[in-house]
Amino acid sequence: MFNYFWEQTGGDGSHFIAITDPGTTLEALANARGFRKTFLADPTVGGRFSALTHFGLVPAALIGFNVEHLLQRARWMMRQSAADISGARNPGLVLGAVLGQAAVEGRDKLTILADPPVASLGAWLDQLVDESSGKQGKGLIVVDGEPVAEPERYRADRIFVYLRQDGSLDTQVEKTTPGRSSGAGLRDF
Repeated sequence: MFNYFWEQTGGDGSHFIAITDPGTTLEALANARGFRKTFLADPTVGGRFSALTHFGLVPAALIGFNVEHLLQRARWMMRQSAADISGARNPGLVLGAVLGQAAVEGRDKLTILADPPVASLGAWLDQLVDESSGKQGKGLIVVDGEPVAEPERYRADRIFVYLRQDGSLDTQVEKTTPGRSSGAGLRDF
């Protein structure tokens, strides 16, 4: 594909950027062909954590995502997940405990519901959960992109996460959680 687009631009490297680790053949290609910019990521950051490196932030910026807001939220989460924060107030530990307990109780299907602006996050979360769980024949199965159904269509093996940004699934999500008052407990992503 690179060769095709290279030909389409008449061999003009100013139309290309590279995002790579230092010392790769892609870095060498970018230097040889005069790419507009080469972003060298921190090679000590593993793939599942790379969303907050050049690999995640540069594409996010290019599509108009508010990167500053994302980084502010990431800094907040980092502070909330520090070693001196009690386990009950640490969002990462609480989420891990909820998912772990759910799996122990037979709720091994993590169903991700997402408003359209953040729907693609489901695939990334699926990859993270798949990579991080499923050890020794145990883990969670992520269900992403499934249309929201009526409550009676779901078995008791599900736990739901709603990634809410614009509230477009509020009505359907409220239908799947009987007894919930309108909007109660729903927070924006």
